[in-house]
Amino acid sequence: MRIYPFRPRRGQRGVALILTLLVLSVLVVVVSQLAVATRLDLKISQNYRGDVQNTYAIRAGISYAKLFLKSDLENAPDADTLHETWAKQFEPIQIGEVELQLWIEDEDRRFNLNTIVDPQGAVVSRTKDQLTRLLQILRTNDNSLVPRLVDYVDKNTEGLFEKGAKNRPLYTAREIRAIEGFTDIVLFGGTGTGGVTPGLLPFATTWSATAINVNTAPVEVLQSLHPDMSRNVAEAIVHWRSVESTPGKGNVFQQLPGDLTKVPGLKEDLAKKIAPSLAVKSTVFLVHLRARRGSIEQRVQAILRRDQGIVKTVALFQDQTYRSSGILDEEGEKEEAER
Repeated sequence: MRIYPFRPRRGQRGVALILTLLVLSVLVVVVSQLAVATRLDLKISQNYRGDVQNTYAIRAGISYAKLFLKSDLENAPDADTLHETWAKQFEPIQIGEVELQLWIEDEDRRFNLNTIVDPQGAVVSRTKDQLTRLLQILRTNDNSLVPRLVDYVDKNTEGLFEKGAKNRPLYTAREIRAIEGFTDIVLFGGTGTGGVTPGLLPFATTWSATAINVNTAPVEVLQSLHPDMSRNVAEAIVHWRSVESTPGKGNVFQQLPGDLTKVPGLKEDLAKKIAPSLAVKSTVFLVHLRARRGSIEQRVQAILRRDQGIVKTVALFQDQTYRSSGILDEEGEKEEAER
């Protein structure tokens, strides 16, 4: 029997070519997807690596700030001023591939919003009136704001503004955004009904002690201390402590009320009235930290409390959202749970 070779018809050859092209197209798509997935996985891995390195750089920065504040207490135990090194922005620190920047502010320069009620939840008239004056100084003319805040943090459930009240102390100053009337203009500044306001948040805290550090407080907070305190006198206090008593250092308030009388225009009777609301040292500090590795950046704010030579972390917030980032030390975790 004679066998003839197979010769595909012309149409069959065309189908084979089309199938081959289809297979090649599928392979190209698959290979492209694999390449994209590989690049994506590599990018995720690099981002994760950068984030981990940033996290450990932040931890190192917090430890550095603690050591620095402890050393400052040993070197200058009598007062805390804006002329000290901790109050100035540090030079960037290179930690491996991460650039870390940090700067420290004392929270005792600000008005503590939680002090409008005492630990039992009763209203404290003195600090309530001070907050009222502070809001007026900041050109915020809504008279319902202070009563709204009082009802939000006091322990009783009787009041005009108890709806949605927490009836517990504020955890952060930004928490008052949950209270009706505390708009972004009131908190962050802008043009409101009373004109241009710088905003409340730069002058408010929830972490400081009850007394305000006269060596670091801004004019607005000093002016709010007493109804007899004028802006001119508050500015005179700030100017007095900026005048150099020794090269590179300004005047320092150390003894109250005595040193207050050294300020031109501040009378002795007013000095005695405001002295109980003032301190010359700070115990609570806000540390701003920014770690950056390449395009990956992490920002954290840490609240440190310094007491009897011991500095501990009491709160940690990430990316300015003021949510706890969950990497507190043991003491901070305990205190956060209590609050």
